[in-house]
Amino acid sequence: MKLQMMIQRTCKKCSPNKTWEATNRVVILFFMLINVALSHAQNVFHGEIVSKNGEVGIANGYILLIQNGTIFKTTTSYKDGSFTIKDVPAGDYIVEVTCLGYQAICDSLSIKDTTKRTYRLKEETKDIDEVMIVADRSQIVKRTANGEIFYLSSDAKKMSNPFRALQEIPAIISDANTSSVKMLNGKAPLILINGNMINSGIGPISPADIESVEVVNSVSARYLQEGVTSILNIRLKKHTKPYLWLEGATRHEIPLDNGFGVGYFEIGNHKISLYGRAAYHYKYHEDVESSVNRTNTGYKQTYDQSTRSDANKWIGELLLKYQITPNDYFAAQLYDSYNTTKGNTSAHGNYTTDISQWYSFQSFDTNKSNILTTSLYYKHSFSESTYKKCLREE
Repeated sequence: MKLQMMIQRTCKKCSPNKTWEATNRVVILFFMLINVALSHAQNVFHGEIVSKNGEVGIANGYILLIQNGTIFKTTTSYKDGSFTIKDVPAGDYIVEVTCLGYQAICDSLSIKDTTKRTYRLKEETKDIDEVMIVADRSQIVKRTANGEIFYLSSDAKKMSNPFRALQEIPAIISDANTSSVKMLNGKAPLILINGNMINSGIGPISPADIESVEVVNSVSARYLQEGVTSILNIRLKKHTKPYLWLEGATRHEIPLDNGFGVGYFEIGNHKISLYGRAAYHYKYHEDVESSVNRTNTGYKQTYDQSTRSDANKWIGELLLKYQITPNDYFAAQLYDSYNTTKGNTSAHGNYTTDISQWYSFQSFDTNKSNILTTSLYYKHSFSESTYKKCLREE
């Protein structure tokens, strides 16, 4: 408002005209846009979680930012107990802070610019290695040396989509639309099924067959050297009845000149199973028309060019899994990929120097590739007594 009044006074002294009025409006609009942008600037909510006496930072605490009864954002505290949530719109929020072995805290606050809080958690009255909340089994959470073990609720086990069932695990982000799982930090974990690295993924699993879900945030050196920072280990119930899983997807353009189809299956039981997938992608008569004009000292070249391309790609995979004994696991994989592309180019035009010459050309191109690979995998897990015996012998 002060800026507007100053401009109006200046205009009166200088015999205002339409140009001054237009300038006045543009400047006012500019500062209004800046004001709106600043009012919508994102804010930062940060702080720390410490013990009641404030001497020790608490790691792996969960911070839930809730607005209007809906979880807006979540994060976990670092080793020193600090946490940060960025890009938070200004407003009123409810904050819930929980950590195994400590009493939960609920707080309400208004976030604007940079907001900091320190939460002091009181330890549970009993110091134990495992904390259990007695209710239905889905409320039982076990703490291990490297992470936590969760159990699905009865409602989750009735679902047909395992990614939707895993959404109730608070330590991960499960997306049923993209069939993917990520940690809270956005990174994808290594998926293990019954502790086995070679598997067919989460898709073929029925939620009713899931015994437990272990989230490992502190991995061993064996996995660290392979670039793995977190692990999701899904343990399944032992059942003898065979099962069959089928899934497919397809997409095509109209007219049918580009599209793909894919199908998956798995059949077996908890000891032996066969997984397979087949995918096919095609591109039919993709036409491109172009005109070329070149001019240089002494010549001029013009021609019209037409290019038609076709492509076909096939992928097939078979994976045999066999749990020979509780300590012995075997897997055999066959993978085949076939790809072919064809191109047809023709052109006609004029090449002019001292005289004009008519010319044309045509080219054909075909590329084919085929990749066929096989692999075998065997794992033996030593019992703890055997491992200690080997150490004594060494």
